Amino acid sequence: MKLCTVALATLAFVATVGSAYAQTDYGYYERTKRMASPAGAMKYGAYGVGNPAVLATMTKPDLFIAWRNPIDGADYDYLSATLATPGFSFTATDQKFGSQKVTDYTLAFAGGDRGINVGFGFGWSTGAADALNRANLYSLGVLARPNRYLSIGGTLVGRTPRDQSEIVGEVAVRPFGTPLLALFADYVYQTQDEIDSPEYSFGAAFEVQDGVRLTGRYFDGEQIALGVELSLGNLGASAVGRAADNGETTNDVFYGVRLGGYDRTPTREFESRDDYFKLDMKGTVAYQRFEFFGMNNEPELLGILEDLDAARRDETVKGVYVSYADVDAPAEFLWEIREELLRLKDAGKEIVVYLERGGLNDYYLASVADRVVMHPLGVLDISGYLMGRTYYKGTLEKLGVGFQEFRYFKYKSAVETFSREEFSEADEEQRRRLIESWFAVVAEDIEKSRGISESRLRELMNERFAMSASEAKEAGLIDETATREELEEELKEDGSFTDASSLYANKAPKDDLWGAPKEIAVVYGLGVCATDYGLNARSLSKKIRKLAEDDGVAAVVFRADSPGGDALASDLVLTALEEVKEKKPLVVTQGAVAGSGGYWISLAHDKLFAAPNTVTGSIGVIFGWAHDAGLKEDLGVSTDKTQIGEHADLGFGMAIPLLGSLPDRAITEEEEARFKTVILEMYDTFVAKVAKGRGMSESEVREVAQGRVWSGADGYANGLIDEIGGMREAINEAADLAGLTREDYVIREYPDPVFSISAFLPKTIAQRIEESAEFQRLRLRLERNGTPLLLLPRGYEEPPY
Repeated sequence: MKLCTVALATLAFVATVGSAYAQTDYGYYERTKRMASPAGAMKYGAYGVGNPAVLATMTKPDLFIAWRNPIDGADYDYLSATLATPGFSFTATDQKFGSQKVTDYTLAFAGGDRGINVGFGFGWSTGAADALNRANLYSLGVLARPNRYLSIGGTLVGRTPRDQSEIVGEVAVRPFGTPLLALFADYVYQTQDEIDSPEYSFGAAFEVQDGVRLTGRYFDGEQIALGVELSLGNLGASAVGRAADNGETTNDVFYGVRLGGYDRTPTREFESRDDYFKLDMKGTVAYQRFEFFGMNNEPELLGILEDLDAARRDETVKGVYVSYADVDAPAEFLWEIREELLRLKDAGKEIVVYLERGGLNDYYLASVADRVVMHPLGVLDISGYLMGRTYYKGTLEKLGVGFQEFRYFKYKSAVETFSREEFSEADEEQRRRLIESWFAVVAEDIEKSRGISESRLRELMNERFAMSASEAKEAGLIDETATREELEEELKEDGSFTDASSLYANKAPKDDLWGAPKEIAVVYGLGVCATDYGLNARSLSKKIRKLAEDDGVAAVVFRADSPGGDALASDLVLTALEEVKEKKPLVVTQGAVAGSGGYWISLAHDKLFAAPNTVTGSIGVIFGWAHDAGLKEDLGVSTDKTQIGEHADLGFGMAIPLLGSLPDRAITEEEEARFKTVILEMYDTFVAKVAKGRGMSESEVREVAQGRVWSGADGYANGLIDEIGGMREAINEAADLAGLTREDYVIREYPDPVFSISAFLPKTIAQRIEESAEFQRLRLRLERNGTPLLLLPRGYEEPPY
């Protein structure tokens, strides 16, 4: 509706002020005579000169130049140039009639979703405009493609100050739902009969082979138009000629050349099959980041997975070259990327990984390759895995801060860091099992790829934990040593490098299927479970509910990567996801960590995936209380109060900037008993939700609960997840549940990254601290001091090292 309003307002503006210019007074068919078919029947018509709404279906820019070659000696010439981008075009057409010359200009704008599109255009003329009866022209166009078989368009054209108008209707049908054959017809209604022009036409367009198009069109003015178009990828040529139906040739023969976006081409089968897709992995791998004119070009997880999948399906790609340097990514991300590389390898693609240096997780990813090449001065650190904690009990005592831990579940150790000086037996047990589980996956996969047994790997870890490149080669961990430049020069001798934009799936035109593609929405739930920061449960749940009501969204994939937090925030998200599940397929994929509240938000699903090294579970509730034990007095701070209610002073105390307040007193036995009742009730609720979401009995849930964290591999074994997998498996599952093939849908990520100029400016230390995950956890604990939390201990959200 907003787009329609803008279009109508613009048309009114043009009608009001357009008398300052002049525009064509000839009819619709005359203005679009270089077109082989109506605008919506084939490709992009006349790029907005006919129906401006067609511009909304473009995905790449084009430059199109057309000219007329008179064959009967007429004193007349025609030259037209169009620059078109998605949603916009500018056309200049130069014509000569005897000694008179006129140049017509047209601007067109459009927007839409390829299903329903609206466009508007206006223009003016220079030269012999008055002598050739030009007038201002403005147009409003609509193009609807409800499915892959049907295209319906309409254009309202007005001229001022002549008070003339045209209404153009067009329809095209693809009987097979592909560009192979399109049958079309259009009709022009004119409010005045001064213009001698046909009233209708009909015909057919054939794409006999990719990029080879033939058209035939009959006009009621007793003319037949024949056209041919040949695409050579980014370059194309076309010709449209007219003849009277008695066979006499007219002087209307138009030629065109196109340069721009990639188009289907018959030459694709002859293209080189020696390309290497080059994947640059450097810096932090994130889920999402706002990109502003390419200023943020660090890798994103889903982008990497999608590009690797496109390379797997691209027949011109013979292999993948991964340039890997100083990568900062959770071990779970690396597992997903490695799995995608393994699919390419299974598809017969060669995998080459260049590794500058790295640790065991980095080598784990590289080990999938057919060739692992390392810098001659690189060092490989395979010392093993460790999980540890820092304890602040003594620190708090020295500061004069007291801390009470109220723990009713064996493994729920989130506040041990403040109440203890070392691991509890239960926490050590679960952490030990996590690193054992992850190492088992690493050792098994390295043995499959490199033939290095687990016992040999352990021997190398213990005896040669830090190896030079030459030592790593001698041990069979890598294949070669070379600089990056040397390796790339060698690879270029066997083929050429191609980037993501050159992969066929990324550059292929989108006009092959009409209509708005269905959407698989990938929704991220990232960070601590808080209502207005972290994963922003309040706004996130609203976005999820909108997706539930959006008919264009065929399925939802929810990515949970959260250590938990506030139960209320967790349930806001879960409730919204339950609404989605009632209306469309919902698949959940857990990232590096999805424990406690992060597991709670995962419980609405048709299928639940986790990586083998995901931290999941932690079904339990924890409660801790920090209070003043001398700090206030040491700082010379005093507080005072007046109250109604015996326990009204429970949370009152010294204010701490940015973090909240530190209560003046400890919790009494009576108050603890009350909190215990609330905690046990919350735990029962958590258990019941897990039982419902996972199809388990409550007794089965309690056997794996008690706050125990599990690896994804162990979670699969005990029924907490459905399958081992990541984003790729979740998206494929969602598409299958929705009945979609890969060509039927697009992926869109939510929430949209929010632009902030601060993202491109240097940050102070204070800003970096405030934005950090650790600060958000601390903020949550102080804000919810005395509130039962669904929270993992510190350290579980980071990979073992």
